[in-house]
Amino acid sequence: MFSTEITDLAVLLNGNAKRVTEKVRNAFHGLVRPEDLYFSKSLRDSRTIARQVVDKRYKTIVTGGGDGTFSTFLSHIHTYMDQAGINDYNPRYGVLRLGTGNAMAATFGASTFNRENLTRELFYAANGAAIKDLKFIEVEGRRTPFSGLGLDAMILNDYNTVKEMMHGTPLQATSKGLLGYWIGLLSMGIPRYVFDKVPEAVIVNEGSEAWQVDGDGKRVGPLFMKGDVLYKGPVRMVSVSKVPFYGFDLKLFPYAMVNDDRFHLRVHKASAAEILGYLPSVWKGNYSSGTLFDFLTDSISVYLSQPAPFQIGGDGEGWRSYVKFSMDLSPVPMIDFKSNVMM
Repeated sequence: MFSTEITDLAVLLNGNAKRVTEKVRNAFHGLVRPEDLYFSKSLRDSRTIARQVVDKRYKTIVTGGGDGTFSTFLSHIHTYMDQAGINDYNPRYGVLRLGTGNAMAATFGASTFNRENLTRELFYAANGAAIKDLKFIEVEGRRTPFSGLGLDAMILNDYNTVKEMMHGTPLQATSKGLLGYWIGLLSMGIPRYVFDKVPEAVIVNEGSEAWQVDGDGKRVGPLFMKGDVLYKGPVRMVSVSKVPFYGFDLKLFPYAMVNDDRFHLRVHKASAAEILGYLPSVWKGNYSSGTLFDFLTDSISVYLSQPAPFQIGGDGEGWRSYVKFSMDLSPVPMIDFKSNVMM
């Protein structure tokens, strides 16, 4: 057992996450000390845990429960540090593959969750793990790897609706994971996508120079300066990300890590038929079209003619007609499990 070697490491789990079961909880026994294992059941819990983690100055923080869990803890930890004037603490973070979509886990190479992989990854995280600094996106006071308006948020909302509708029924198992997303997309998302009015968007550059990129990730056209309009017209989705994956290894943001100081802004107005017809290339991140527009930028304001579904880090956050996205300039040390030679 590695219990005497895995020290100075906190594990923060979302107690409400469907995949954080009793079996999952038991998997940590003997690997980390009980006092270093934290379960959050509410936002209040996560804020309290964030303060405890900072006060104890853990060198390594590992989260489990999905991208939303990571975003929530990261935001609460840094908010508490800002409020307390703490500027001499910069822990490194690892994300386990314990969520539904697992965009962060896919980006940094976390393995499928089981006792053997968990033992290896926790030991690696606590003992000389390779680190990759990553800057995140700030939106509405939160730090997140990705966020968006429109189709991506609509899919998340429909997935949650499917889970709620099937909870406690014989079909409950089919509502979880990728199948649940497809049920929501086919039964609710696509009909709404086809018949709902398409909002008009105005997207304004609020930061330093921004530029559009083509299907190869190369700059096309002129630089956009602060105050310039990046895009004006109908939109089905306006999303931003600092990681390439959205979930289930869907490479929705292939240019997210091309530039350390800018995030990938993806705007599309494609029809449902176009998206479904080219789904394999969309999934692999190599789809390009005259209905798809990609930019690298560090701050934008998005104005919509009507409210659209909104998500932060994979968690639905209601509807918005205005959102500002900006780069957070403080790099966060992320554990790169892909570099684990033990794996």
